[in-house]
Amino acid sequence: MKQLSLSIVIIVLTTLAIAPVTADAQVDLHFGTKGGMIASSISSDITNAETKRGLIIGGFVEIRMGALSLQPELMYVSRGYELKQAALPKVGDIKEVEINYVELPILVKYAPVSTQLVRPHLFAGPAIAVEIGATSYTYTSEAEVSDLVHNVEVNGVIGVGVDIALGTGNIVFDFRYMHGLTSTFDTGKPEVSDGGKNTGFAVMAGYSL
Repeated sequence: MKQLSLSIVIIVLTTLAIAPVTADAQVDLHFGTKGGMIASSISSDITNAETKRGLIIGGFVEIRMGALSLQPELMYVSRGYELKQAALPKVGDIKEVEINYVELPILVKYAPVSTQLVRPHLFAGPAIAVEIGATSYTYTSEAEVSDLVHNVEVNGVIGVGVDIALGTGNIVFDFRYMHGLTSTFDTGKPEVSDGGKNTGFAVMAGYSL
């Protein structure tokens, strides 16, 4: 509940920061979808955690106000990490953890220079991630571990992108870095000694109208 309250406060502050711009700028709405790959890991005392590749895909609405935009997104994100194995791994050793989320980033975009054909931009903002499934994998089996993961976490997102005019819309590209602002695992569980925080880089492409 504390994590959810924090995420609501962050979103409200982000919205209030950009709202005054609407008084002096024409508002344009753009709807789009995009997807790509995320390379994720976990920031913790688990020193042998390595990068895991996953899928990120979803849609967005861009509320454009001149050089500034407010862009809510709804994304499916598959995160996690792999564990570096010992020279002689045991059958029961965990080799990979996968955590799937439905995520709601609320991004503020800034495009200082743009033309009719190209609109490069910077963006940043918070994201609420709701866990929808978590699995650990060994060499011979898999186990559901959702009870060890916080149901809701808050992340920070920052990145760069570009919109390129094509037809009646735009091809969109973005590269982003995400870092957890709240812990991923529930240290209130006896099995968990380190909460860790999700991290990751994502590359996406899509189209908007």
